[in-house]
Amino acid sequence: MGIRGLTTYIARHSDQYLEPYELHDTYLVIDGNSIASQLYNWHARCNCAFGGDYDQYAKCVEEFFDNLIKCNVTPLVLVDGGYENQKVKTVYARMKSKIHIASYFTPVHKLKFFPIFMKEVFRDVMDEKGIKYAHCSFEADDEIAAVARILACPVLSYDSDFFVYGVLYIPFDTLDNGTCKNPKIGGFVSKCKIYRVEKFLESFGGLDRSLLPLLATLLGNDYISRGVFKQFFQNLKLSKLTKKNSNEQQRRIAGLLNWLKPYTLNSAIAGVLMRIRRQDRRKILKKMEAVIDSYLSSSPRMLVPLGFSEEYVAEVKSKRPSQPFKFQGDLDSLEMVEESIINEDYSESNDDSQDDEGEDDCDLMLDDFDEPDYGTDNLLSKIAPPWFILEHSKGHFPSYFIDMMQRQLYFCPPQIEDYFYPSSHIVSLRIISVIFTLLTSRRRDIDKNLEYVIRNEHKRATRYELVSGKELFPHKLPSLDELNTISITLKKRILTHTLGITNDFIADNVLPEWRLYLATIIYWVQQDHEPVVTNCHIYALLCSMLFGIIDEKVGFYRSKVKFSNKYSARIQSILERRKSTKRENAQYATTDNMIIAHQSITEEDCIVAAPFFISNFSVDPKNGFNSKAFNVTAVHSFAQFQTCLRHSMHLNALLGYPYAGTKVAKIYNGTLLYNLYHNFKKRNDIVAYMNCMLKDSPTLSQLFTTLSNFVKIPLAKVLERKENQKRKRKSKNKSKKVSEDEFMSCISDDESSDTNQQFMDVNNPFYLLNSIN
Repeated sequence: MGIRGLTTYIARHSDQYLEPYELHDTYLVIDGNSIASQLYNWHARCNCAFGGDYDQYAKCVEEFFDNLIKCNVTPLVLVDGGYENQKVKTVYARMKSKIHIASYFTPVHKLKFFPIFMKEVFRDVMDEKGIKYAHCSFEADDEIAAVARILACPVLSYDSDFFVYGVLYIPFDTLDNGTCKNPKIGGFVSKCKIYRVEKFLESFGGLDRSLLPLLATLLGNDYISRGVFKQFFQNLKLSKLTKKNSNEQQRRIAGLLNWLKPYTLNSAIAGVLMRIRRQDRRKILKKMEAVIDSYLSSSPRMLVPLGFSEEYVAEVKSKRPSQPFKFQGDLDSLEMVEESIINEDYSESNDDSQDDEGEDDCDLMLDDFDEPDYGTDNLLSKIAPPWFILEHSKGHFPSYFIDMMQRQLYFCPPQIEDYFYPSSHIVSLRIISVIFTLLTSRRRDIDKNLEYVIRNEHKRATRYELVSGKELFPHKLPSLDELNTISITLKKRILTHTLGITNDFIADNVLPEWRLYLATIIYWVQQDHEPVVTNCHIYALLCSMLFGIIDEKVGFYRSKVKFSNKYSARIQSILERRKSTKRENAQYATTDNMIIAHQSITEEDCIVAAPFFISNFSVDPKNGFNSKAFNVTAVHSFAQFQTCLRHSMHLNALLGYPYAGTKVAKIYNGTLLYNLYHNFKKRNDIVAYMNCMLKDSPTLSQLFTTLSNFVKIPLAKVLERKENQKRKRKSKNKSKKVSEDEFMSCISDDESSDTNQQFMDVNNPFYLLNSIN
């Protein structure tokens, strides 16, 4: 959620509200979405412009959890689910801003742009580390606070809402990136700062703790606009904080805290409503009650997917009966307070406000108040069978599945790509349509197709309609109720038919964890899209599949200096020994069995080959870190592949993993692909070139040859394309700049009236793209 300006307010008084803390020997409830993002922002050394250096990010996440485990901390990670009604407006606004930023993002930018597999990589690392995590049905904040209250342990996040929940809260930016020994008790600790709500309340003369949710409600968040309380704020006496050291939102926070001092929760609510028009009070009160109740909830329902026993949860429920918050007062008897002095400093357009539109009244912002509450487990049980709810709670499905099922809506995440071409997501619409069809197959009350939001040719976030994927299949697709019980043969058939390949393409001699990845390459190429895919793209993807093997055998190295310091002498020894024994590459006969080729790879061959790969993990300033030399069209092609892989992975998950899951961090690095692509463009025979580069690593050379032979037949025409077929490009407006504040907030102004202008993908016969008003 986030309460505008509160993090800044606390930070400016950090000595007063935050105290040093040593984190060790405890449960720690982690806000998964927040920490996944903050680790990427603060610690991951990724080149964002090239589509995602997932190996670098995975290493960062591994080190984070290793440090916690070293301190005997037990992480409990909760992840957001689908969007609640009130959040959709915010998501749409953020998407508009991301599209705007991505349209001219280059390697020169020092800001971060999240790649589309960031959450999947975060989850994969948790699986590998055995970290307990669970997927909430909707917004996770309430569930995080509830678990922390029950277990009496801290929360780790970077969300100002946790200043209000009344839990022990560690802001992520106060957590040291490392550990130190604890001389008093032994072991290790991670130093940080912790927020205790008692200290905050004491600084305001013992403010009633129950008033904090009202503070959050009045300040506004994703679920209620501060503009709803415009009449109240016009009569609020702001704090006398100097404008030099604080903006209006900071003075508003201080003014609210001072105003709340003499009140109880009920009397304060009455005091607010008395300053609101009578005809608006009931709707506003309903919303206030819902928001306040969300901050007070202590439901233990997420403890079971986190590994706690049902008996323990039942015991917690018996000791913590929960009743929804209701205003205790007579709404009809409240008199209207007409203040004689209007706050002349009040402004709806201060720089902390994210969604205040400056309406003359609050009618627009009250439009959705009567809609059902989507943040309940009861709703999910109405639209999904029990097996799906269980798998979703385990984190096996992406969050957008819930949005597809409930709203028939999907926001396609923006990527760095070439805006001369249509959105990179167009090529994966076939897969998306099948996912949607399966997810909604049990619902007979749905009378519309999926609405998906992508950018159009004018860089506008626009809604389009996608027809059902059931027309793609000769036979009726199974319903969601029975999807988990159908045979694995049928599951594979659904997946391979969606990808447009035969069942025998993914043969038993293909490495299991590579089967879906290779099948997606075939699908991506066969979509006949622009820019044209060439042999350089294909061989770059195949070659990049080897670096994960090298990491497993040798260790994680991305610095030529560090690698050379450890292995240069050994490489020289290996090469001299092989020369003296006259070891010939010919002894490694080519095999079509990828599994055998993979099993044959030796540590020595990986050590010898590592320098070639390490040199391609960084970008030559002449080729990349130069806005004029930056080849965004090449990035666009790999962005198209990423969206195909994303949705084929998610379809595979929905079908119960008929094929092994793809570990993206082990086979995909955007910078490596970018460099290999440009390297291969200079070569007449890429396979011969790679065999030359790997001549002293014959087992790796053999595997690369096996991969090349595997795709020769299905991609024969593409492999003959040796140069890009470029269209004349439009000139870009290079005068645009983006500020760090704009990027981090991901909020932009309303778009002009042409946001619904339609465009068609004429090369794709499967989809009807209709613009939706």
